[in-house]
Amino acid sequence: MQIENIIKSLRRMAVNTGTLNCLGCGFEHNCGIHGCRVLREAADKLDELQRENNALFRSAMDNRKESGLTDD
Repeated sequence: MQIENIIKSLRRMAVNTGTLNCLGCGFEHNCGIHGCRVLREAADKLDELQRENNALFRSAMDNRKESGLTDD
């Protein structure tokens, strides 16, 4: 499963408060308004990590090009 699909699924699940995916975790303050805090934060963190990973990859590729390590 791709990271983007996981993030979308977590965001969809976050709004289903009080259902089977609700764990009664103790963080459920205002879940009915904002959705599950744990699922929202998990999706946000995955999104952030994916953006950081993409930036690091682009930076590494740029460094390879500058050093002449690629055939481009």
